[in-house]
Amino acid sequence: MNYGLGLTRIDLKTFSLATLIFSIPQVTMFCFLGATGRASVLEDGSSTESQLFLLAAIVIAAGLIWLIGARARQALKDMADRTPTP
Repeated sequence: MNYGLGLTRIDLKTFSLATLIFSIPQVTMFCFLGATGRASVLEDGSSTESQLFLLAAIVIAAGLIWLIGARARQALKDMADRTPTP
């Protein structure tokens, strides 16, 4: 459980539901990348197709991680700009 929950006014039910829903894409991507990586390592005659597919999956994952990070940083910056300073 995230210790930051204690600093917010979010109730446990809402936090748990949001965590469940928004963890599904991450878990799905990790499982997909793991299965793809395992298949490419265990494959006897490593085909070019499977290697390209794995490379594309890694590039997409890295792009999504960067995009989510950029949006989160922007949202935090926007929140900090709206917060009045004493």
